[in-house]
Amino acid sequence: MNIMPSPKESRTASPSRPLPEYDVTVVLNLHNEARYLKRTLLSLKDAVRYARQFDITFEIVVVLDNADNATVELAEAFDYAAFDAFQIIHVGNGSLGPSRNDGIEVARGEYIATADGDDLV
Repeated sequence: MNIMPSPKESRTASPSRPLPEYDVTVVLNLHNEARYLKRTLLSLKDAVRYARQFDITFEIVVVLDNADNATVELAEAFDYAAFDAFQIIHVGNGSLGPSRNDGIEVARGEYIATADGDDLV
């Protein structure tokens, strides 16, 4: 017996934030991680595929903060089909905190998960 409401049943809207479109938004911050990025993205993709069995929907927001060309090219060329949606934003903060906040600002998920370019999930 499931006594906990599903994430979709517990969603609420507020005047400052519309009803979420996805269960989870992964905010992935990137600077100069081209060396690790493919492995990180594949790890996130595998985690999303696993979570699909629980009917969880995912968006990924890739935040390119003063990223080098190699990182930008890899991020923009990746196949994000495992996610329900993706966004890529370019910022010039030079700082992880403000860049995460920029990603969270555009996120459309009810829950936020943060990741960096060298993370494995």
